[in-house]
This record gives sequence, structure tokens and C-alpha cells, in this order.
Amino acid sequence: MIEHNPLTYHTAAIIPIAGQPLDFNMPWDDCLMPISQDYMLIERAVHTAAMSGCNTIWVVMYRESQPLIKKKLGNWIYDPFHVWDKQMPFMHKREIPIYYVAINPKDRKRRDSQAWSVLYGAKTAYKVSSKISKWVVPSRFLVISPYGIIDETIIEKMRPIIRSSQNELLFVDNNKTFLNNTHLPFTFNMEQYNSCNRFFKDIYSGCDTDKTFADVFNPIDINSYIKQESGWFYNVSNWENYISFLKSDHAGAIKRPKYMVLHKWRGFVKDK
Repeated sequence: MIEHNPLTYHTAAIIPIAGQPLDFNMPWDDCLMPISQDYMLIERAVHTAAMSGCNTIWVVMYRESQPLIKKKLGNWIYDPFHVWDKQMPFMHKREIPIYYVAINPKDRKRRDSQAWSVLYGAKTAYKVSSKISKWVVPSRFLVISPYGIIDETIIEKMRPIIRSSQNELLFVDNNKTFLNNTHLPFTFNMEQYNSCNRFFKDIYSGCDTDKTFADVFNPIDINSYIKQESGWFYNVSNWENYISFLKSDHAGAIKRPKYMVLHKWRGFVKDK
């Protein structure tokens, strides 16, 4: 069971990639679909997570997907909040590390869903962080699905709440939340993780590849959540919605951030 450490506050962003494939049927991972020139769904999700002010980013995927995705994302990303400071650009650079979590082979074709990937990523983030120090153990998890494209100015607006110990937060679009399987962002804490993990074990039938966010996160009571309208939002988890997004004016305005370049660590030497 995960226990909350009240002496520190660490928000870990979970980006679930592993799960049942969508209907794109491309020879690459669905999260690598482009949304702009040289800008992919997974990169947008990582940038959105960085906009939220999270402390770490955990990408949950299949092991065979890691080389190509890691080649695109690198090992860390700048916090956009500091990069955009026009008065003192890069004076207070904050680097957000990106960790890659490979789904356990025993879960393949058994717990193969994005919702399970979130729980597995949270569990891994806790275990890895606790081995480093109790001061870096996550207190809150922010779920950012690569298949939900949200207005990042709204994410930036809610940054103080995401980085604080206030009530949990969810985003709403047309009165729908993540419990409607919309791929909208939401947060959950340690206690809620334990509840959802126990609940998943109770409903586990041996082959749960069709479990949705509504199924796995059913124990979460969203009445106590802070609810924030998402602004404009697109669920691109199928081909029809993906095409609708590309035809929209918002898609034409999305560009790859200039400062979002590949950053790698090579031993004790950092390549920029």
C-alpha cells in the first residue's frame, strides 16, 4: 500500500501509452501520429505535462516502443513556465526528467488497457522515488492522455493547484469528465490509488483488455474535486475524431515549441 508523506509535495505526471491499439492501423505506435509539422501526440502530451508544473514525467509503454519514443522525447524537458520569462530567459532553468516505464510482460493481453497503465505507472513512480529518498515520493499523480488534446493555456492557469496540496482536480468538456472515457486530464492521490488498485483486483477476471477509465477509477468520488472547464478540447482516440481535429482552426495554430529539443544524459555529461 502506498502511503502519503505529508512533509513534501511531489506531482508526478503519468502518460499512459500502453493499451489496446486504436483504429489508425499504422506501422508505428498510435501516440506517434502527427498533429503538426514535426510534432506528435506524445510530444504534445509531454509538453502539456510540463506546462502543468509537474516534478517528473512517467511514460508508460510497451518495451519494444521505448527506443523510438525515447529518441523523440529524450531524458528531460524544460519547464515552459521559466523558458517563457522574457525578462530573464533561461536564468532559472528547471529541467523536468522523463522516465520510461515498460509494462510488465505478465500483464500483456491480460491487463492491457490505458487505465491499467496509469495504475502501473503510479506504482512504479512510487517505488522508484522511494528508493531515492522519502522527500521525492509523489503525493499526487496527474494523468495526461496523448489522445486528449487540451487548451494548454487552461493547464497553465491551473498550475498552482496542480503543484499544491489542494483538492484533486479534473477537467470538464461538455459536462463530461475522464469517467466518461474522454481522455481528459485529471489527478488522483495516494489514497485514491490504493482504492482503485484494490478495486481493480476485485473486478479482475483474468483478461481485462477492455477495462476503461470509468471501470478502473470507479471508486473515485469526483464530488470533492475541483472542476475546471477545458476550454477547447479534442478526443482523437479514433480516426474520425483525428481527422476532425486536423481540419479545425486549433490544429492550424499548434506548432512545435522551439525550445522543445532532444535532451540526453550520457553518463555524467549532459548533452543539450
